Amino acid sequence: MSRITFHNVRIKTVATGVPAFFEFVLPAHVRKVVGILALHTIGMENTIGLLPASNARLGWMHIEFNNRGASLGNFDVYRNEEDATYDYQETSVEVDKGKLVTGFYYHEAEVVSLPAGIGVLAGSFVTPGIIFSVYLKCESE
Repeated sequence: MSRITFHNVRIKTVATGVPAFFEFVLPAHVRKVVGILALHTIGMENTIGLLPASNARLGWMHIEFNNRGASLGNFDVYRNEEDATYDYQETSVEVDKGKLVTGFYYHEAEVVSLPAGIGVLAGSFVTPGIIFSVYLKCESE
């Protein structure tokens, strides 16, 4: 009898335009990935600037399963909005036990920097990079 489980992987970027690579192995009980969701979860750039609009596209990610044997392609990553609900994109990838899940995230959103001499404005931020999360909805045994 199968059951639904959820797995979360967090990836931290270092700068706009620099890919953040990731690789991990899903637990042995996972048999199939049936949904995927990619969202920005924490932070922005290592600077002072104004936040992008809610639900703005920040970048994209590419993900592959089974030691690069099954590619899901590219997914846009958006700035999440407080109290919003998000649906998983349906997929159907059979997962081989012990095989790598690999990919990368490419952050391309530019931060609107504040002009020199202006103090921190309401709605501005200072963080050490951004973290985005890949949420996988899986069928497990």
